Amino acid sequence: MKRLEKAIEMNGSRIRAETADGWREGKGVLYPLRYRQNEWGSVAHQREGRSDSQRYLLFCAPELLEKCDYGCEIDFGNERYLLIWKDICRCRFGNYIKACLRRITEEEGNG
Repeated sequence: MKRLEKAIEMNGSRIRAETADGWREGKGVLYPLRYRQNEWGSVAHQREGRSDSQRYLLFCAPELLEKCDYGCEIDFGNERYLLIWKDICRCRFGNYIKACLRRITEEEGNG
């Protein structure tokens, strides 16, 4: 097992992902998405940016989201998310998926 895959396995939480073949289970790391801007005109912005409370980045093994597309549901503990986009990242330390998720609010979930 490569370093990145091992780190996700050690630090990640249990998640379930809706795929074309049913539900898959695995581990992933969820991180709040932050806007980043260096400078715009004469106004400088913080490097850390500000958090968007409804958007998150998910890092997980490629097999977990292999057959997931836009709009698939991801269960992360008691929270539910929709998949917006995903990128497959490959490097010498291992392969992983970086995916953008939007949290499903109570109003959306009851409809």
